[in-house]
Amino acid sequence: MKLGEVTSCVGDMATVSPVIPKYSISGLLGKPVFCDGRQIGRVFDVIGSVESPLFVVRLSGGCVPGKTVEIK
Repeated sequence: MKLGEVTSCVGDMATVSPVIPKYSISGLLGKPVFCDGRQIGRVFDVIGSVESPLFVVRLSGGCVPGKTVEIK
């Protein structure tokens, strides 16, 4: 399932702007995140307002802003 687009990377964290429905966000904490078929980290937190949330991904691999990431 497509999670969204990486908006920024700092240290071992990245923020992702979601493209999924807001009602399904809470069940995604801890899920592995993939970019180009390889795991780059896990969903760590959700920040921002209810209208425009952002996922925080704790990285275990590389990160490229602008890339689309997904959850499997």
